Formats: sequence, structure tokens, C-alpha cells
Amino acid sequence: MKVLYIGNWRDGTGWGNAAQSYILSLDAADVDVVPRHIKLNERECEVPDRILKLEKKSDK
Repeated sequence: MKVLYIGNWRDGTGWGNAAQSYILSLDAADVDVVPRHIKLNERECEVPDRILKLEKKSDK
């Protein structure tokens, strides 16, 4: 099963940091996770390379 994770992991907040952790935890548990970002503010933060790779996967 593929899981589409929609969240705000690029906005540099506590919520964004938690979202990054959730994505990486799902991936570490061998869940086929496909993250899609929602922009909630104008901040940008560093995103782990693994999440960037997962973002490129198809959500189909």
C-alpha cells in the first residue's frame, strides 16, 4: 500500500520538524510513503536528502 503524506515539513517550525520525523519514521518502517508539501508560511528550512528523494516518487 502506498501512503500519501501531506504536510508542512519545509516551513522550519516545530510542526514542520515533526512532519519530517514522521516521514522518515514511515520510510524506516518500510512504508511506501510519498510526501507532498503544503506551504503555510514564507520560511524555508533544510530538508533531509531522503525526503527530497521520496518527494520525487509518483503518488499514483
